[in-house]
Amino acid sequence: MSHHEMGSLPRFVRGRLPWFLLGMTALVGVILYLTLLAPLSPWPNWFRVAGWTLYAICLPLLIIWFVTPMPKARARVRRGELPCWHCGYNVRGVDQPRCPECGHDFNAQELQAKWNEAITRAASKRR
Repeated sequence: MSHHEMGSLPRFVRGRLPWFLLGMTALVGVILYLTLLAPLSPWPNWFRVAGWTLYAICLPLLIIWFVTPMPKARARVRRGELPCWHCGYNVRGVDQPRCPECGHDFNAQELQAKWNEAITRAASKRR
């Protein structure tokens, strides 16, 4: 994903990337330990089994956690909601041009146009 594409994602989606990378790094560390060092350590065999089980559970959960916010936000927009670009709070019908959740200013027409562009771009990538 290019820098321009990352910048065009909502902040509440982009904010997950550092945590995702940290989680993947931790899981790679677990794998390296389990494959290289655990066989040499005095730990019992069940310790390695527990480590592989933890890895098998955490990897899909981490990936699902990372990839689901954008499709969910697009579905919300299609249902008529207008998520804040910064936090995802539904600002449709808010009286003031400020998100009550995160405090960022917004223009409803510009925000709707931004979401429409993101949905169009995602749809064109699937083709």
